[in-house]
Amino acid sequence: MIKLLSKTFIVLVVACSAALQMNAQAILPTHRNFDQVAPTGWSDNHGNLPYPNGQTGQAGRLNASNQYFLVQFAEEPGAVSYYLKGQNTGSAWQGTFAVEESTDGVSYTVLHNFVNGDINSGAFVLHTDAPAITSRYLRFRLVEKISGHNLAIDEITVSTPIPGTAQEINVKQNGNNIPSGFSINVGNAPATNFVIENLGSVDALEITSIQLSG
Repeated sequence: MIKLLSKTFIVLVVACSAALQMNAQAILPTHRNFDQVAPTGWSDNHGNLPYPNGQTGQAGRLNASNQYFLVQFAEEPGAVSYYLKGQNTGSAWQGTFAVEESTDGVSYTVLHNFVNGDINSGAFVLHTDAPAITSRYLRFRLVEKISGHNLAIDEITVSTPIPGTAQEINVKQNGNNIPSGFSINVGNAPATNFVIENLGSVDALEITSIQLSG
C-alpha cells in the first residue's frame, strides 16, 4: 500500500503498447476563445464569423435564435466564467440569452438566464456561475433574438473544482489530467510517466493496488 501525504507520485510504464481511445470530450480545465480552432470537446451551432473586437482578440458571435456554443467534458466541473457584450446600434440590449447545463446532452436546465438589460451593450462584462457537480455539458445559447441586437461572448473557461481537505486522486500524463474512464495510448515509447496526485490538502491518499492492461 502507498500513502501519499505530499503532492505527487510518479508511475513509470515501460515498453507498453496499449491501445487508446481518447474520448472526444474536453479535459478540465478547458478554455475557449475565438482566435483559434475550437479545442476538443467544443462544438458550435451558428456559422457566423467572429467579432474582431472581443474581450481579448476576437469574440464569438450569436445573431439568431437558438444559436449556441457547446462544451462536453468528462469530469466534475468547477466554476464556469465568460465575458458577454450586447452588440446593437447603441440602445439597451434586448433579447434572451441562457447558460444551460445537462447531465446527458439531451435535457438541459438553465444555469443563468439573461434578459434584455441584464447584458451590458457598452463593454464586455465577466460572469461566473457554478454548475452542478453532475453536469457534463454546458451550452451558451441565444434563446431569443430581437431584431437589431446580437450577442458577443468571449474567453469561456470551465475550471476544475477547488480541492478540499479530503483525499482525492488525480492522474496526469504529459501534464494533462486523465479523467476516470479514459484510456491512454502510449504506443511504442520505451517508457511513459504517469503522475498520481493527492489533491486533498490534509488527508493522506492510500493506493492499495495499480493495474495496467493492454
